[in-house]
Amino acid sequence: MHQKPLKRAPRILIITGSAGGGHVSAARALQEESSALGSECKIIDALNASKFFRLSTQTLYEAFVRLSPRMWGVFYDLLERNPFALGMHTSFTTRNLGQLENDIIEYKPDWVICTHDVALPKIATIRRYPHNFQLAVTVTDVHPHILWIEGSALAGAEWIFVSCQESKENILQRSNISAERIIVSGIPIGSIFNKPQPMMPARAVVSTPTILITSGMIGGGRYLDVVKSLAQLQTKVRLVVVCGRNQTIFRKVSKLAKSLRRDSKHEFDIRGQVEREDMAYLLRTCTMLVAKPGGLTMSEAMGVGCPFVIYEPFLIPGQEQKNAAFLVDHGIGLSAATPSALRSTVQHLLDDTDHLEKLRMNALANGKPYAAREILQKVLELDRVSAPV
Repeated sequence: MHQKPLKRAPRILIITGSAGGGHVSAARALQEESSALGSECKIIDALNASKFFRLSTQTLYEAFVRLSPRMWGVFYDLLERNPFALGMHTSFTTRNLGQLENDIIEYKPDWVICTHDVALPKIATIRRYPHNFQLAVTVTDVHPHILWIEGSALAGAEWIFVSCQESKENILQRSNISAERIIVSGIPIGSIFNKPQPMMPARAVVSTPTILITSGMIGGGRYLDVVKSLAQLQTKVRLVVVCGRNQTIFRKVSKLAKSLRRDSKHEFDIRGQVEREDMAYLLRTCTMLVAKPGGLTMSEAMGVGCPFVIYEPFLIPGQEQKNAAFLVDHGIGLSAATPSALRSTVQHLLDDTDHLEKLRMNALANGKPYAAREILQKVLELDRVSAPV
């Protein structure tokens, strides 16, 4: 499809979903870059279609993550392997996103960019009829779930942006989508994450090592086990614990830190949900990150060159297992399955600054901090030339 050059700045509609925080963060990064390039841009949260739809998506997802992550893993695998379950899920989301078509008609975008797969089946039905917008999809994990692949294929996305070459090859093996439409851009992160960390050895001399601990915005996982274990490190450290939106965990960890301070040589800094600017500062200045590898968390860490220690009990089964394997395979992070293994891994990196620096350099080598810019520039090119066939 050839288009004439636009006389005005392109209008971009970003459709996301606020289950977790990563999809929205990716959308905001794209909006920030879109504004910098002079385009009009708006973000829509597809989960706001109705109270029922939000309850049946975000609320249930976050309940699974906090209370029974294994059950989420079962559901994740079921959709991957069972065509009937996938069809039921696709039908459910399509029926509940009727408002989305009205939003698109009202905004009249030149481009729709999806940072969550939830809207793709509905967009596929919209695009069966004459339309004036083009579609880009940004996959926010290393492993493209079948929902991303099927949705992108059905909707006829002009571009699919993925985190790494492994992601592209995965899509090519599991679909008929042409290679020219799949772009290895990285996952979009805010421009504030473009600045790398200073060299590790130099920092270690002048400051107490800082261990940043987080389980994402939802704040699921066994934080107390982590803090208790790392409080036994031989090296004096500063433990910064970010609990996200989970106020229960925040109160429990704060209470634990208060009791540990009495006899501990370590420093404790317990926080709830933090702003993006604060998280960028923490990632740039910490010695290492102990976390679960959500797509945005790992991309932001790689963007600034932050060594990653994966604490396996934090993991959300499914997509984050694939993300963890990527970090380990590329020498960006180490993995620990138990509190004692975590303490040993962190102590090893504190003692072996050469290994720590190697993790940092590998993170920088694999990071794509300008992914949002690359995605927007590629999208805007198609206002002048046609998409690949």
